[in-house]
Amino acid sequence: MTDDREAVRYRFGPLERRGLVAGWRGGQIGVVAAGLLVAVVLMRGHPSPAGAVGALVVVTAAVAVATWPLAGRTAEEWAPDAVRHATRRRRARVSGSSPFTGVQLLRLDDGTTEAAVVHDPSRRRYTAVLRAWAPGFVLAGTAEQEGRVAAWSTVLASLARQGGALHRLQWVARCLPDDGTAVRHHFAAASVLDASSAAARSYRALLDTEAGGARGHEVLLALSVDAGRSARAVRASGGGHRGACAV
Repeated sequence: MTDDREAVRYRFGPLERRGLVAGWRGGQIGVVAAGLLVAVVLMRGHPSPAGAVGALVVVTAAVAVATWPLAGRTAEEWAPDAVRHATRRRRARVSGSSPFTGVQLLRLDDGTTEAAVVHDPSRRRYTAVLRAWAPGFVLAGTAEQEGRVAAWSTVLASLARQGGALHRLQWVARCLPDDGTAVRHHFAAASVLDASSAAARSYRALLDTEAGGARGHEVLLALSVDAGRSARAVRASGGGHRGACAV
């Protein structure tokens, strides 16, 4: 009997952002205003059809920079990060130091979990990287898979709310070469077969033949906290590095 139900899908809309005027941010207003100013200068300096075309191109480009999304953000939103990144690289080249100079590695130990936390003092950011896994997801039934996805969507929705302590959540899925060691360890740990049985010998023979081309899949979650924006939560958790790591 097959399950012909359509799989449940989730879609997170763009984060609602407040603006200064009619939903427009200050940066958008500034870019468009600068474009209009340049267009006026062009029209006054070249009162001709060519000047009008140039002014129209400038205004169109300014509107595009302020509104056209690139990877989820407009060029006006990307500009501060791009300038900051270029400035840091330039300073690193001039001083001969690494871009990671000043970054600290802290240890988080809450009694049940140990993790390394990267602290960037210049931006007051704390980032922890955790390994995630979901055993048996592919072999689970449709209802169980949908239940797990629904639970994960609930987690994302709670973390993405405006005003929360979490600054950023990133997941990285990567595929690594494996010489078969991980597969053999999994078989040894999960197998319920008698080691001398025909089925166990068949599995081991299969591993000897095919495990050399195996690949290991790993999913990492990087969670970042901004100590400035979440100052209240950090203080409530003890303050300082300890409070930020706890958050």
